[in-house]
Amino acid sequence: MKNHALLHHSLADGNFDNVMNCFKQFTVAQALITPENAATEIPRLLSTAWQQKKPVYLQLPSDICDVVIEIAPLFSAPRLPGSDANHLALAATALLKRLERAQRPMILVDQMVDRFQLLPLVLAVAQKFAIPLTNMPTAKCVIPESTPGWQGGYSGDLSSPELFEKMAQADCVLSFGVRLVDSTTGYFSQQISPLAVVDIQPYSLRLDNTSYPAVTAADLLQALLELAVGTNAVAQATLPKPQHRLAIPSDAPLDQAYFWQRISHFIQSDDVLVVENGTSGAAMGGIRMPDGVTLVNQPVWGSIGYTLPALLGTLMAAPARRHLLFIGDGSFQLTAQEVSTLLRCELKPIIFLINNEGYTIE
Repeated sequence: MKNHALLHHSLADGNFDNVMNCFKQFTVAQALITPENAATEIPRLLSTAWQQKKPVYLQLPSDICDVVIEIAPLFSAPRLPGSDANHLALAATALLKRLERAQRPMILVDQMVDRFQLLPLVLAVAQKFAIPLTNMPTAKCVIPESTPGWQGGYSGDLSSPELFEKMAQADCVLSFGVRLVDSTTGYFSQQISPLAVVDIQPYSLRLDNTSYPAVTAADLLQALLELAVGTNAVAQATLPKPQHRLAIPSDAPLDQAYFWQRISHFIQSDDVLVVENGTSGAAMGGIRMPDGVTLVNQPVWGSIGYTLPALLGTLMAAPARRHLLFIGDGSFQLTAQEVSTLLRCELKPIIFLINNEGYTIE
């Protein structure tokens, strides 16, 4: 690369910055690794990925992979940044006052709660202040669905009428990393008052047109719980489970309604569900899940075929759990070769290949 050699898998112009520039649009940190900078750049990228929970790009030339370098004797694990003490005190006090004057508060959760391991603190706040909870489709199963006060999933006017009305009337919405995307809001049909939103991000808070930077969400929630010594909150009820009788097979053709009703009884606690966009993703949103289920999907970027290689990743990450893939025939065609990798690694997922007779969603 230093000599700008004309190499394959390039434009044969000696320029190797163009690929890096492409990845800059989709990653939070990048580095071209050399023997001189490897000992500092690799830890920097790993730390950034851990702190921001977003992808980084490490460009490693193949001809230096076997080069031996000197490194620090012990690589310390990355740590999340701490909060500014003054900002934290102001933010926690402001948030407590906001909750104390709220008449109809709600908690709205997105993926951030899972990625930053905030669920115990979120549930503690919900319990202490008796705040009902809901989640975006991108955070399906992040809140255990037997949690008292959980109202079901929120996706604009595709939500239950009761939840849609609660969100529309809420005067204080604790919003955890929420992104209101067309594909997760019933095509922008949400009705949430902007004045009600308390925007809690991993490292900041925005409340009543005031921003509090350098405040981590974990520190903020912990400080809030410590400030609110006692409340008169009333314990919340658990959302009743839908009463569905198991359909009896008939001579009629298999349809979506029958199939997903059967699947709802097949899913077990602690399952990992990898769910493709389209009919599978739409159906899973309406299934009441057992506690302990993890659901992996991609409704924002929406790259069909993503779930089959994602299944390989979940199996490697949690080999002791049962893994179920739900994928349509159109998406399956894009990444079917990964089935051979599953076989080679002797992995044993359960795959539901759904015949939609083509690209149903498209």
